[in-house]
Amino acid sequence: MVAADLMESQRSYLKYVYRLPEAGPVGGWRVMRHGRKKKGSRIFLDGHFGGAAAALDKALEYRDSLTPKPSGRSIRTRTAPKTGSQHE
Repeated sequence: MVAADLMESQRSYLKYVYRLPEAGPVGGWRVMRHGRKKKGSRIFLDGHFGGAAAALDKALEYRDSLTPKPSGRSIRTRTAPKTGSQHE
C-alpha cells in the first residue's frame, strides 16, 4: 500500500504522524506532538529503519511515548443545579 493511501485510510490511527513529501530526496515520517504536558518532534527516515513500514512503526512508538496515558481515575462531570422542589 502506498504511504498516501495508508494516510487516508488510517487518518485517526496516524494522529500527530505525517508523511514527508514524496517529491523529496528521502522518504520518511514526521511525528509532531505539541501539548501542554508532553511535546516532541522527530523524523523517522525509511532508509534508516529498513523501509516505510518499519519507519512508521518506530514513529508510532515515539508518538505513543508522548501521548499522555489515562490515569485510571474516574472523571466527574458537573451537572446543572436542580431548581425547585422535587416533592411538590
